[in-house]
Amino acid sequence: MKAIRYIWRAESPTKKQRGNDRTETHTVHAELSPSENSGYNYAVQQVKDELLNIKSTILTAIAILIEVLTK
Repeated sequence: MKAIRYIWRAESPTKKQRGNDRTETHTVHAELSPSENSGYNYAVQQVKDELLNIKSTILTAIAILIEVLTK
């Protein structure tokens, strides 16, 4: 089994001013098929799916924050 790693970094301005930043590292494992190319494509698709999940989570958090702040 091979792994493709990517790093997603999110920095908050207030934390950055204090010299801290929050870094989250996600590792996506993909089993490669006998064909390296199709296995690579499968792994890339898994990374894309994970990035879409992260985007969805961020948008949901923003929507909740807006709802809370407007009440």
